[in-house]
Amino acid sequence: MLDRITPPRDVERLLDDVDRLVADGIGHARAFSRRHGLRPAMDLYDTGTEFVLKVLIPGARPEDINVAIEKNAVTLQGRYGYLMDEDEADRVVWRRREIGPGQFAETIPLPVDVEGDRATAVFADGILTLTVPKIAQARSQRVPVRTPAKPPTAMPPS
Repeated sequence: MLDRITPPRDVERLLDDVDRLVADGIGHARAFSRRHGLRPAMDLYDTGTEFVLKVLIPGARPEDINVAIEKNAVTLQGRYGYLMDEDEADRVVWRRREIGPGQFAETIPLPVDVEGDRATAVFADGILTLTVPKIAQARSQRVPVRTPAKPPTAMPPS
């Protein structure tokens, strides 16, 4: 028996399948990230004399964060989120739960060597700000651009 092609019905079936795949995929991704920990969001920028690394670590405490600097790499380790004691967890009815506790470990390579002994780390409002000076040889040097005292003479046409 031959099936007739009905574009509206076939398109609708295709869209239903895509919706199911996307919804299932997002659910699996959330479950995976909760089980295996997330990499915190971070920004790294160069001021010319130092690198500044900002890391979003919600729910962390300063004592939960470890920072190590070696030559041209920064290693961060820590915990994020919050824990609820078992008694409190037994008394509540969860309606939605997306903030899970976890751990992270990340090494961020830097393009030049830095002075790790002069680095500073401040943790405020869930954001770690790490400032790491570059070694003197790696710092940007501003070179002034000048015009010559006399304009160059043009060569006569040959």
